[in-house]
Amino acid sequence: MELLAFLRHMPCLIICSILSSNSRVAANTDIPVINHWSYPVEGPATGILLIHEGNRSSLVQDRCNRDTLLYLRGSAYLTRDGFGSASDPLRVPSQLLQDGTTPVLLSATFAGDSLIMSVSGIIFTYSLETRQWTRASGIPDDVDITNVASFQCCYNDTEWCQEQDNSVVAYNSHISSNTAMIEYFLSSDQGRSFSVRHLQVDFDIKDGILGATVLGSLSALAFLVQRDDMAGAQFVYDCIDPTDTNLPKPVSLPFKVTGNQTSFAQLESGLGSLVIWDSKDIYYSAVSGKAVVKARVHAQDPLPALDIGQTVQQVISNKDGDFAMLTTNGDLYFGREGLLPKIVKLPLRSPLPCPDHSCVVRFAQTTNKIQVLYPADSNATNVIPPATSKLQMLSEEIYVQQRLAKVAPPLQDCQHQGIMASFHDELFYLDLGQTLELNVTFIPGAWERNSYMVTLSNPGILSVNSSLQDVGPMAKGVTTMKLIINVALVADTLPEGRKDEARGMSTLSVSVYDSSLMCHHKQQAVARVVAGCPPDRNIRIRKNGEEECAGMRGYVYIISKDAYDPTFMRGSTGVTATEDKEVVYDFDTLGCPFVVYYQDMLKPIVELYDGDTFVEEVKEDYVLNEVNGMFTFGYEKTAQEAGCKSQPQSWLQQLTAQDSPDPATAWTRQNYRNCSVEDTVGLRYPNQPYEVLSSRNSNQLKWLPYNSILVFNVSVLDPDYSFCQLRGKFAVQVYGVLPSSTLPPLRIMLGTCGLGLAALVAAYIGQKVWPGEKDQEEEKEKQEDEAQEMSTAL
Repeated sequence: MELLAFLRHMPCLIICSILSSNSRVAANTDIPVINHWSYPVEGPATGILLIHEGNRSSLVQDRCNRDTLLYLRGSAYLTRDGFGSASDPLRVPSQLLQDGTTPVLLSATFAGDSLIMSVSGIIFTYSLETRQWTRASGIPDDVDITNVASFQCCYNDTEWCQEQDNSVVAYNSHISSNTAMIEYFLSSDQGRSFSVRHLQVDFDIKDGILGATVLGSLSALAFLVQRDDMAGAQFVYDCIDPTDTNLPKPVSLPFKVTGNQTSFAQLESGLGSLVIWDSKDIYYSAVSGKAVVKARVHAQDPLPALDIGQTVQQVISNKDGDFAMLTTNGDLYFGREGLLPKIVKLPLRSPLPCPDHSCVVRFAQTTNKIQVLYPADSNATNVIPPATSKLQMLSEEIYVQQRLAKVAPPLQDCQHQGIMASFHDELFYLDLGQTLELNVTFIPGAWERNSYMVTLSNPGILSVNSSLQDVGPMAKGVTTMKLIINVALVADTLPEGRKDEARGMSTLSVSVYDSSLMCHHKQQAVARVVAGCPPDRNIRIRKNGEEECAGMRGYVYIISKDAYDPTFMRGSTGVTATEDKEVVYDFDTLGCPFVVYYQDMLKPIVELYDGDTFVEEVKEDYVLNEVNGMFTFGYEKTAQEAGCKSQPQSWLQQLTAQDSPDPATAWTRQNYRNCSVEDTVGLRYPNQPYEVLSSRNSNQLKWLPYNSILVFNVSVLDPDYSFCQLRGKFAVQVYGVLPSSTLPPLRIMLGTCGLGLAALVAAYIGQKVWPGEKDQEEEKEKQEDEAQEMSTAL
């Protein structure tokens, strides 16, 4: 009852509604074509033969390249064509090994385009492309590594996927008893370098570490350990990113194991489903190990799933939720993930052609087939082969549906005809404020009814609502149903400043509840939803129409050494440029610049785009910095005029706080503080220039009297607007400033006044000394008038 109560509160969302369904069962007879391609053998074999000890064969698969396989038996054989051609054994360059060291392969895993191996306690990385061996750094020489683990992510163009794909865990499984700490090493560059990590747990560990994996949907690492208090085994977790304190570590319940040699495997669907086994039984977790239940095998319950002396040799899975287990006795179990798994022992037509545990299995490229691989010399014993030997593999195929039809007692018939969804195995991004609608069509069987199930691997970042609609009758007794799923972000419900706590990836699965193994068609529709920054999201500066400025392409301009500071500190540190700077205008990036008269002001309008599709105008706060360090601009408003209640941030303050000033990281959405929020200090310097712009305030750029081209980076600051650090770039051409004179202004003024006065005096003297004809006539007329007046008086 306690376990059921815990499951009800597990972070796994299940929505059930009644549906009808049925299905047809048919064996797929298509045989996949094997690609006969492999790396050529270049010259004679060199290096020391890599040895694999143990009496069981093993197969390590590359999740992203299905035909890239590593077969382990005596030696290690790597193929890139699914063993369509013979493969040479791997050899370690002798210069990477200490003298006399025999390279023994202890563990191997794929990450990115590399094969990571623990060889005699040392981690080596083998590049699949260049075939170069590299010894990993960061692990002390006195530490022996016995195991490496990873879980590849094949959406390698995404940030969250790269974090998962680059993560490789290395550890020594034999740790001291009665310890409550796990020491391991983590690589974030596909096994090239490692750093030590310590995970403290709240109980003592017995018998070391039983296994590890990378859980991308939880951004966590999972370790399986045996408790020393008789409570059983338990999964414990650690964050991939140690600085990501916003993500709480998952919590799990211990579970009882009946045997020994406990181990586990993560299924390929990415839902966080785990298959666990020991020497007696098989266990299962649908919730990343947080709760584990004993799996029931058809017609064997309540007996142990495995025979005495039998254990699981290999576990394989596919993206459709199917998994299979090969045992050391040559038995093959087939299952399908769900809230509770369905597992059946396949009745094989004949025993597998692989004595001495030489067989390995994998799912074929087409569904409902399992490919059995075994060496051409199937009678070979587990002896190290000669150094010159090649491995030629043979294969057989098992048609799962044909074998399921032979199970006794018979399995339940399939109760639905299929699920149709256009989003299967697709990746979606949701930014803040965005929602997603997904549609699934269920084709029911005649007069059948069942339930559907919507599951989230990480409900801490997503929430869903669903509704069911009748599409209409498809046949007699068959009514097609349409499930509408609305996906929203949990981050949108969090308070301001805390929305980044709900970033990450969650896998959403839609399936028919209690679906029979006899259903051979697609049993679930799976979508990966990332609460994070869409990779094509960008910002642009609005411009008025299509300007004509072809002359700016390749245009070269000069920035005076007095107009820029190469340290971006606006000359405040006393460091100034020592020479003028020549700049080539980047027309392809910037387009036409804004042309602004130096006495006019400018406020850029920022717009949000997805790729080349306009989304909306960005009204939130943003800042600008000039890429060349120019400081011939300023801001119209002061802190007081902008309505600040606390002291606003500034570029000088943000850059000074850094050891190495970098405008790209100094002022971002992660460290932005809005000055409209009061603090204990208050507004101490009200006349400080306010350097934040937005469509919601009236602040603008103003210019110093300097003709120039300024190139600005724009960065949106509001952390509650988008998960993205939105950045853009634009240019402004300032004009209208008259050329400055080389003479001092006072000298020019005095000279002008002196010249004017001299001209006036000269004109006056000249008029007196050299009177003109008009003046002489006026003087003569004046004299005649005076003579006439005197004559009249007499």
